Amino acid sequence: MTSSSVVVIAHVYCREDQVENILPILQKLTEATRTESGCVKYELHQDLSDQTHFTFIEEWKNEEALQLHFQMEHFKQAGEQVKPFCAKPVEILKYKKLL
Repeated sequence: MTSSSVVVIAHVYCREDQVENILPILQKLTEATRTESGCVKYELHQDLSDQTHFTFIEEWKNEEALQLHFQMEHFKQAGEQVKPFCAKPVEILKYKKLL
């Protein structure tokens, strides 16, 4: 596969009454992911106009690093833990950097 970096934008929407429950899970995921060797950038953001909308902005060294991330236990656990709090499925978008 290619060795070019992969940028990921992931959207998480929780139910209005679940912000306090989902945030610690997302924070723990962020901290654990930042220690992965293929992780260039992993940021968690909260929408200023919609507190239930969280966005991860990520950069990975390559596709292989991203696929390894998806296999990490902390990623799998977080995915299962957030499901009961989500208003809709997590959306994961992958991009290649052009400029």
